[in-house]
Amino acid sequence: MRYVVEKNGIDIGIAWKFHGEVKGFPNCQNDESLHYAYDIALASKGGSETFAYFASAYDHGAGKKTLDDDDLKNAFWCIVDDALSGAVPFDEFCGEMGYDEDSRRAERIWQQCQETFEKMKTIGLSKDDLYAISESLNLE
Repeated sequence: MRYVVEKNGIDIGIAWKFHGEVKGFPNCQNDESLHYAYDIALASKGGSETFAYFASAYDHGAGKKTLDDDDLKNAFWCIVDDALSGAVPFDEFCGEMGYDEDSRRAERIWQQCQETFEKMKTIGLSKDDLYAISESLNLE
């Protein structure tokens, strides 16, 4: 699948690979539900990177292991949103997400978001590009 934001010249290839079944989401200590995990590969003119994506417990319960184009857009939006969360200072992240700034869990999540932002930069996407993608996805 390709995702294009024409006015910004952004062209991203999106592919997925089923990774398996996992119990709980990362950083959710009390989540006992089962989820399907995927590798989402994003490619642009700057390179490619792979990101982890976890489908809902509802999809697991329905036995839905494949991702259609709508699922891929949702996964892409989640990755972009995480990257943007990592592009802001920790105190701003906590304020936007409702976390306590003294929380080690919040700091771990923010650091993972920062890693996602850094990976996006390695494929040639700036913070402005990510905002343009997010806006475009939210308008659909």
